[in-house]
Amino acid sequence: MAFVDAGARAVFAPQSAIRDVEAAPFFDAVLARVRRGEAPAAALRDERVAQAARLGARSWVRDVLLFE
Repeated sequence: MAFVDAGARAVFAPQSAIRDVEAAPFFDAVLARVRRGEAPAAALRDERVAQAARLGARSWVRDVLLFE
């Protein structure tokens, strides 16, 4: 919550351990969507769907939380 209190529009936080090689492409894609004007929640949802096909339906992307 410190990030939100400091002025962050949104904070994405994984609840489980993730591998760096998987994290960077996922979060880069989510941030690109947000920068294009998508709402953070919609960006997270849409990228989860896109990445689930690549990483598997039970992957860590389901454990990413959003704080706004």
